[in-house]
Amino acid sequence: MPKVKKEYFIEKENAIVDAAIRVCQSKPAYAVTMRDIVRECNISQGGIYCYFSDIDEIFAAIFNRCYNQTKFGEDALKIFDGAESPALIIETAFALLGQMLDKMIRLYGNLIYGLNALYLTDPLRVEKVQKMIKLSNDNDIFLAKLLAFIDEHCANGDFQPSMPKEHILLLIDATFQGITRNVTFSPNAKAMQDVYGVDETYTTAQGMAKILSQAIIKLLTK
Repeated sequence: MPKVKKEYFIEKENAIVDAAIRVCQSKPAYAVTMRDIVRECNISQGGIYCYFSDIDEIFAAIFNRCYNQTKFGEDALKIFDGAESPALIIETAFALLGQMLDKMIRLYGNLIYGLNALYLTDPLRVEKVQKMIKLSNDNDIFLAKLLAFIDEHCANGDFQPSMPKEHILLLIDATFQGITRNVTFSPNAKAMQDVYGVDETYTTAQGMAKILSQAIIKLLTK
């Protein structure tokens, strides 16, 4: 039999992942089955297992694709070593985080949020899928670096927070989780525009990140 080229396998794997993304965008991730994906990609039930052993492996491939497409780049973390004032660096960092969240949401909608929710409720599946994720989530790495930067400048006296710094760090982390949720689900963004009367640019992740950065800088400087 003729040898099948590696490119052919990659093409088929990508087609299956494309189909899985379409299915996950049409129904909740927890309800998606291998049969749904088989129907969507028009491949036999047995054929799909030549490329992926189970649905968790397909979902891991979606995470890997998402993280590959939403990288910050090697120079992004260098902003924390810049000569600008710590407050300006924080403002720039929040803006970058917001931009990246908007990009992820533009590409994947609520899919990544839905997959994260799916695995958070099943620790055994979390452990399984984490072993198959080959790329890191730059958002998490960047946010951790931002929190460490704030902690460092509180310790050396550049900031004199008006509340315990631990509370500020917790506030940032929790608020970004909320930003992700609110911007992911567009009805929430529309509701915020109607209820609070804010311009629509502030209901994007970048807009909310700007508001958050201004609030945090005020909390860090008495």
